[in-house]
Amino acid sequence: MESGSRYVSAASVDLLHPPVLNIQQAFGTDANSITVKLLLSAQQYEAWMSVEEEEQKSILLDGQIRAETLVSSNTSRKVLLCHSNLNNLSQALPAIGNAIRSFNEDGSSLVLNFAFSNVLLGSKTWMNQHLIPHLHSISSSSRLFLSSTLLPRSMERSVILETSLQESSTVLEAFLNELLSRSRIISGINVVPYIPDAAYGVYGSPSLFGVLHPNSSMVTAENPYGVTPIALTTAGGNSDPLRASQYFPYSGPSIPLNAASTQIITQKLSVPSNILETLLAEVPTKLDEISQSANVHIGIEHGDPQSKVTLLNVTGTSESNQTALMTIYALLESQTKKL
Repeated sequence: MESGSRYVSAASVDLLHPPVLNIQQAFGTDANSITVKLLLSAQQYEAWMSVEEEEQKSILLDGQIRAETLVSSNTSRKVLLCHSNLNNLSQALPAIGNAIRSFNEDGSSLVLNFAFSNVLLGSKTWMNQHLIPHLHSISSSSRLFLSSTLLPRSMERSVILETSLQESSTVLEAFLNELLSRSRIISGINVVPYIPDAAYGVYGSPSLFGVLHPNSSMVTAENPYGVTPIALTTAGGNSDPLRASQYFPYSGPSIPLNAASTQIITQKLSVPSNILETLLAEVPTKLDEISQSANVHIGIEHGDPQSKVTLLNVTGTSESNQTALMTIYALLESQTKKL
């Protein structure tokens, strides 16, 4: 069991019975009381716990930030919960990220991995059109990434914030402030927080891995693992596939030729005469270009000169005609908008 340190307490959790929190408990609705969940790898957690206590005290602003770890046995990912006001967190979290960085990371940039409620993060439209541009206006090097799926057995997503070290506090404060404005609107929503899985799974245990009961009657010299061997059978019931009585070569499925796809047909399209005349006046060879690209023949049917409609004859296969007609439709629509 991890005991934490003088300035970082340890909170026991139950993997099988995670708590259900509201937004105020999971994140906060007041700038004076916010909870942020940092996701750390085992190496990052070890680096943080190896930091001298006096340095931890300085990073946590002499106890103004309450930090605790979620303790679950032998997890490959750790969770560091930080509780304080908006201003303190925006200063301390970059300092924590800087303290746990590996030696091969770029010293001018900072990467922080959080876990936030999916509801709190809002829609992709809100993030792409508001949140990300807002962060980018503060620091052009800022980048925000979200996990494509929810974290296991939770209602939270992994969020990675990448920014420059010098502007990290300003960017982080703006990011948390945007989430805070959303949390006040959805304060009644419940959240199942993320708790890291044990390395051996939820129900397994290292003490039982690969161990069989000594009194098991299935454990014999010929069968030391206690598992009944599965007999190999073929579709015909032969227990030995190497002694199959007959061999039938397979030449592949027989797919009949679709005659309709190669049949030449003619389709008529009526278009406004004034739009067609304007189009041909601008680009006289436009119909010829469509004809060559779609492998069809396009002809203009000249009828009553007083008519406001002109007929186009499109001749080719059904697939080629469809391509040509869609191109003509798009061309006429763009020409109509110009008029």
